Amino acid sequence: MREFGGSPWIRLDGTLRERMGGGMTPADSARWRWNGERDMGIKASIALGLAACVFLFAGEVVAAVDFDAAMEDVLVEYLAIQEALAADSIEGVVEAAVAIRAATKDLHPGHAAVEHAEHYVNIQRDLLAACERLLSIEGIGSIREAFKDLSKPVSMWVTLTKPEHTSVMYCPMEKAGWVQQRGSKAANPYFGAKMASCGEIVGGGAD
Repeated sequence: MREFGGSPWIRLDGTLRERMGGGMTPADSARWRWNGERDMGIKASIALGLAACVFLFAGEVVAAVDFDAAMEDVLVEYLAIQEALAADSIEGVVEAAVAIRAATKDLHPGHAAVEHAEHYVNIQRDLLAACERLLSIEGIGSIREAFKDLSKPVSMWVTLTKPEHTSVMYCPMEKAGWVQQRGSKAANPYFGAKMASCGEIVGGGAD
């Protein structure tokens, strides 16, 4: 707004109109009201947009936590199988595979942390396929072979996420990896007592 002759005026439609008093026509008043309402509408739209962004960001954080929480459930059951095989046993393997399958059904890579999501595109498929294989075979030798398939997606998640007290191991004799609780000794699930200490730490979380 500019001032002309000490009084506040505004230019509308190429003419000078007095902002206050009798110089403002009904048409001018309507324009002022419309401009004010328009500005309020723009501000409201911006506020709603910002609120939506905050809501979506919060949703992504929660979703990422849910993905890792599901994988932690998978890890618990996975470790039960690993420890059994390292002890030359198959006790509890079927129950653990069923639990992994249940925990995996709602797993979606889009719910993972953004920086890791591309690595998890096939993680649900791979976990379910490994569980189905474990549930369809018998004998510790066959189960150990199937355990290799289960170990691949679990090892990848542990490598990227680094949950505490876990180690990603590798057996050069078997050319296969696995995950175990971090400790002083390897607990090889592929050889058991025959070669329990065969393996080296290649990744994992902190103690």
